[in-house]
Amino acid sequence: MKNRMTNSEITKAFLSVVDLETLELIVDNIAKQYGITTDQVFDEIFDEEAESLMDYITGEIRPTVSLFFNEFKKRSLQFRNQYDDAN
Repeated sequence: MKNRMTNSEITKAFLSVVDLETLELIVDNIAKQYGITTDQVFDEIFDEEAESLMDYITGEIRPTVSLFFNEFKKRSLQFRNQYDDAN
């Protein structure tokens, strides 16, 4: 049986491949939206029960981040499927 990644695992994987400027834009956007610190943002989006990263992002950056995030998930799924088929 294939294991499904949690939202927090997907978020961690995605944020590990974006550049620092993009990471800061995303975290600052969430912090501003919810009135929390950047440390609290990481606590929230990396929590085991976190929602999808896109559920936290608002405003002008949302469409662009969504495009990259969905492409990342699509490519990750293709890779996982190829890996699972090979094993």
